[in-house]
Amino acid sequence: MPTPGETGSRRFPWVLLLALLIGLSVILSECLVVYRNALIPARLQSVSVTKAGENIDDPVKKPETGPQYFLDFDGYYWVTFARQMVSEKTLRVRSTNLDNVPFGRPVHWSSIFAWWLVLLGGLHAFFSGMPVYSAVSSAAYYANPLLMALLLCGVGWAIYRRVGKAASFLLIMLLATQPALLRDFGYGRPDHHGLHLICALAIILLTVLGGGGWVLRDAGARKSRSKGQGAGADPGGGFVLGFAQARRWFVASAIMGGCGLWIGATQQSLIVASVGVGAIIATIAATRRPGNSVKTSTNQEDTDLRWAPELWRVWGRVGALTSLLAYLFEYFPDHLGMILEVNHPLYALAWLCAGEILYCIGKNRLAGVPFARYATAKLGLYLGGILVLPLLALMGPTDWYVLKDPLMLRVHSAIGEFQPLIHEGQDPWLLAKELTPWLLVFIAIVSLVRHRSHRMISAALLVGLAPSVLLGLAFLLQTRWEGLFVVATITLIPPLLMLAADGGLKSTRSKVGATLLLIAVGLQLVPNTFRVISRVGLTPAGSSFLPLADEVFAREVSLITAGDHGPGPVSVMTGMGLGSRIHFFGPTRAPGSAYWENLAGLRDMVDFFADYGEKEALRIAREREIDYIVVTTDITSMIHVLKYGNNDLEGARKTLAYRLMRPETGIPGWCRPVQLTGFRWEESCRIYRIVGHD
Repeated sequence: MPTPGETGSRRFPWVLLLALLIGLSVILSECLVVYRNALIPARLQSVSVTKAGENIDDPVKKPETGPQYFLDFDGYYWVTFARQMVSEKTLRVRSTNLDNVPFGRPVHWSSIFAWWLVLLGGLHAFFSGMPVYSAVSSAAYYANPLLMALLLCGVGWAIYRRVGKAASFLLIMLLATQPALLRDFGYGRPDHHGLHLICALAIILLTVLGGGGWVLRDAGARKSRSKGQGAGADPGGGFVLGFAQARRWFVASAIMGGCGLWIGATQQSLIVASVGVGAIIATIAATRRPGNSVKTSTNQEDTDLRWAPELWRVWGRVGALTSLLAYLFEYFPDHLGMILEVNHPLYALAWLCAGEILYCIGKNRLAGVPFARYATAKLGLYLGGILVLPLLALMGPTDWYVLKDPLMLRVHSAIGEFQPLIHEGQDPWLLAKELTPWLLVFIAIVSLVRHRSHRMISAALLVGLAPSVLLGLAFLLQTRWEGLFVVATITLIPPLLMLAADGGLKSTRSKVGATLLLIAVGLQLVPNTFRVISRVGLTPAGSSFLPLADEVFAREVSLITAGDHGPGPVSVMTGMGLGSRIHFFGPTRAPGSAYWENLAGLRDMVDFFADYGEKEALRIAREREIDYIVVTTDITSMIHVLKYGNNDLEGARKTLAYRLMRPETGIPGWCRPVQLTGFRWEESCRIYRIVGHD
């Protein structure tokens, strides 16, 4: 017999299978679109420069017959790190010389995604006969689409068992057709964004499916409905769990949260904190009257529930322990330090204290008595344990939290994903479509006001609503939060479906709620489905358009400089975008890249191109043993902003970058132009060899 709260049946889940087949078809179609309309044309047009570097000893950098391109420069680092793990038979990479030449820099990234690439590379090698080393880059193309397929299967099954077939179908379709998710899980985009989305969705959804903090007072007090009714006439009846069962969901949420901090603490800490905010609101709402028993009346039966603040204590303790163990496994014993951009014991401390605060507030309010002096002091101590992390990050040395450095802030202002949504220059219709998830947020808020009698479902809504609102605001400020906002908002579907089914859709209120929910889901699902279908018919781009132009440009610059320089490594002073790609295509390295771990290289790159004379630039060139300079119009347009924080046109014309782009204004005597033939970027790029500075 199914346990209380389980709504799945023994029948084969045909609806779930259909939804998964549709979702997997969407993923496959997106892969084909990217392959056919971006990767293939880019490879075919990569012929403007004669191949060089055939005698390079490093097999990672040896030019290939069909050049490999990825859709984001992070992918080149991940693939190279995974290859390094294979070649050196090591578990992780803790330093790299791919940028900040000639000194290199430490690597603090989580190793999880690199392990995933190594695993897929091993499987690809097993079935293809390729060496694992070479198979890693081939497997990297489908690494994230495969993660998305696993996500759809896991979410679909969990929702089907807990809520019903309608909710599982809707969630799978919404997840599978979201442009933001298809981009972050995209083909040819090997990066940890997909893992971020999986962990964020799991943190929120698992606590929602765990009942949001409500449990049965007596798990055996009633018989569970077990014939797949889902959210039927009794919206809460099939959703309520006993304490032991709810605890398992909360433990799973905490474990995924700890893994999320391991993957990327800066983003995932906001997810955990927002769930905590929702939990505080839900605790206050659930305990606004003394006593720990709340009678929830439905059309069919009365269910005795109780608020269980100890669930949030378990959530905090398990999450903190997972985060701490992950930190030790990743960095112990020789890579420890006060590096707060990544997972750190202070995150575990903050989570532990947050869980204790939630438990203390809930327990005290259930007792219906004011806080004693001792309890107040304990709460203050726990609050201090939370605040120590942001205080040390903001007030400590820059080495503890590099992201607050003024140069890093200016760099972020020049990167597209850090721009506000309104600055994207989109047409109003496209902007409206991207904001349609806010309709679900609005409906959730209205439902909380109008359906307060369903205390358990209201708590589940609050737990999902707080992350949705906070991440939605973050998305308005920076577009990089879009995927996280979407997955957080989708977690509102299960409790909203149960509220919409209140009374079996017989009452006017339930009919209005169901209609609004259908409209909100339709405004998301219909345009996104049409987009997927229309993209299938796209034809490859014509000769007037070069897909992945930045990637092709990086390869050709690498081949030019390596061919002109001859055997041996080549150091190139260039912008952070090109510097983050160029290493993959030849024995070329650059000081600057777009990573907080490379602040020294980034600063020298800015100082070099922003030099009003040439003395400082020559010093940097000698110190970093620079062989070539590659300057582009992009560098000249933003270098003054990166250096001084303003767009002064007169000042920009004094910079070395401006003078190098316009040789008629006078270039330093130690710069010799490299003569190019058939170089398609000759109008927007200049390449110089540095001579006479030894």
